Amino acid sequence: MVRRRETIDHVGAHAPAPVDDVQDLVVTPQAPGSGVALGGCHTVEDLVAEAVTTLERELTVQVTTVSSHVVTTVGGLEAASAVDAFATYALVAGIGQAVRVNLAIAAEMLGGGPQFADALRRDVEQIIGPSNAITNDFREDQRDPWFTECLGHMLLNLSRSVGGLGPPGPVQALTLVHTDVRDHGMDLVGLHLEQALLALNVAEAKASESHASNHSGATARLFAEVDAGTRDKEIRGKVQVLREALPAERQALVSPAFWHGQRAYVAVISYGQASTFAPTQRRPTYAALAVGADRVRLLAVPLSDYRQFFDTLADRVRALVPVVAALVGGS
Repeated sequence: MVRRRETIDHVGAHAPAPVDDVQDLVVTPQAPGSGVALGGCHTVEDLVAEAVTTLERELTVQVTTVSSHVVTTVGGLEAASAVDAFATYALVAGIGQAVRVNLAIAAEMLGGGPQFADALRRDVEQIIGPSNAITNDFREDQRDPWFTECLGHMLLNLSRSVGGLGPPGPVQALTLVHTDVRDHGMDLVGLHLEQALLALNVAEAKASESHASNHSGATARLFAEVDAGTRDKEIRGKVQVLREALPAERQALVSPAFWHGQRAYVAVISYGQASTFAPTQRRPTYAALAVGADRVRLLAVPLSDYRQFFDTLADRVRALVPVVAALVGGS
């Protein structure tokens, strides 16, 4: 059951104004489950489907419109069942790369066999570390940002069933999560429909316990590069791949450089709830973008215990390796 309220903030050019009305999308929790690593899952597809159902149940979504952008504040992610569900998604879709560009699960990409569990464990340790005894540099520059890119992919996927989590139209195709967060390309590029037109969405994910405002500025700079056309070569390559995932009738909607007139931006920022970051504050760098406020989306993910959340998430991913290996016949 979804409840909806809307907050429209008519902010002046230089100072924030009070919020008048609030649009709140809340996915009302039902009876809690027993966790995605347990229960009657017989396939990886079952495991991911249960994770998605859990997230649809647990997450809360509050949408606030300000003069420079649209803010979606995502809550509920720190619930134990939501952490388990996100860990499943991160392992299968992120580390395992077992999701197609059309967002269908591709369990066959995981392979299997007697060496699979060891290989998957090595990949996990390379990306998020063998334990939480890691350096601050690895935590801040590798693990937590990588998890936040996974979070962005997951939320854009969920946006097909939960309003407010994505661009202004249903997502049709989405690039895969990077396995190296230090890749300097755009984090996620997708295609969505706006009425009868195909549009591009570019998502950039950032994680910082205390400096989210700086990272918000970094997302705006990347979006400004797209506005200026300096990312066109990279976008053309992404669109070629994304186009092939569309049904034939929608492939016909891909016209030369269509994104020059039809695009949206999505910033995904996880941060410490106690920080001074104010996602609903008017942001001149977002206001300066060419697409208009309705096509600049900020998915704000405040975490009450930022460090503990990512540590627990990493532990759950490592614990899920034998579960996934058993499901694909690799234990």
